[in-house]
Amino acid sequence: MQRAFPLRADVVVIGGGVVGVSTAYHLAALGRADVVVVEREEALGMGSTGRSAGGVRIQYSTEVNVRLSAWSIEMLRRFGELTGESAGLRQHGYLIVTGDVAEMSRFEQNVALQRSLGFDVKLLDPRRAQALVPQLRVDDLVGATFHAQDGYADPHSVLQGLARKAREMGARLFLATEAFAVDVRGGRVAGVAVRRPPGSRGPGAEEQAIIEARYVVNAAGPYAAEVGRMAGVVVPVKPYRRMVWVTEPIGLFRPDLPMVIDFDSGFYVRREGERLLFGMANPEEGPGFRTDVDWAFLPRVLEAGVHRLPALAEARVRRGWAGLYEVSPDHNAIIGEAPEVRGLYLANGFSGHGFQQAPAVGRVLAEMILGLPLSVDVSPLDIRRFSTGGRLVESQVV
Repeated sequence: MQRAFPLRADVVVIGGGVVGVSTAYHLAALGRADVVVVEREEALGMGSTGRSAGGVRIQYSTEVNVRLSAWSIEMLRRFGELTGESAGLRQHGYLIVTGDVAEMSRFEQNVALQRSLGFDVKLLDPRRAQALVPQLRVDDLVGATFHAQDGYADPHSVLQGLARKAREMGARLFLATEAFAVDVRGGRVAGVAVRRPPGSRGPGAEEQAIIEARYVVNAAGPYAAEVGRMAGVVVPVKPYRRMVWVTEPIGLFRPDLPMVIDFDSGFYVRREGERLLFGMANPEEGPGFRTDVDWAFLPRVLEAGVHRLPALAEARVRRGWAGLYEVSPDHNAIIGEAPEVRGLYLANGFSGHGFQQAPAVGRVLAEMILGLPLSVDVSPLDIRRFSTGGRLVESQVV
């Protein structure tokens, strides 16, 4: 039987979602094309990437998150030039509203930071917010923030564009290929054991191999802790189900409707072509790997949505889906080399920010591996913050 796997690679990336594929793309773009991506599903992006709502925003309360997202949005703006594919970027803005006076005070602090970094984020009173979204209920609001360059993109198009270009530049992507062990010798990664399970399509099914590697990237999304354990590293990430619904076509809202987030309830909504896409986290649900849709939770979501946008009462829900957030203890990403294992790089725990920060994160990881100056200083996201008692406080988590 012809061997399906290479015997060695410079870098093995575990995880074929947008973070892992972005890392492969940027390594190849920077001249390190000896990269292998292994993905246990039979297609790329079948996990969190393919179930993302696609939002992109710079409205965060910490500098590192603002800069990662801003770098990523700029790459999405240039995506066609870089990859030959459209990112489906729609910069209709993010409108974040609150009825809580204390929360509005934090909004003001966040906007001060964002403006100090060069972004024209607006503080709005309720009436100015309603001018952007006439259907918005504002009698119980105290204010809002708005940034016109925020918006949303198409996760599938972004992932496929990065993957195609990475392959063109020499990176190798193996599907239906499970990493089941990380070889660590003398405190350094030496390779990854992979296999194709019974029933996999294509040549090499059921084959096992060790891919020797100098560097390994854990980009396993909600399975990051599992991959960490393979290398003897504790990665404090847990999976949480998040659900999204889409309506039938509805003509009550403007075509350039901003992404609207009611920060108090967590409800969000945006356009999806002629339809609306919306969702809200269930604060009572614990961690787990379920990705079925809890239709019993939908009435609660709609109640919050109709409260903020009464016109939603006329919308009919067409379908829904669920994906997994990979949540860290402080709801911020973990990026950087694992202190216990040299050559093992972590890109985990994005807590819902993975798609929008993936372009920048892939770049930064590639620069770390290659020993280049970093496009964004991600030192606040080092995993050691948890062992030293320090946590990054990000108040604008949705």
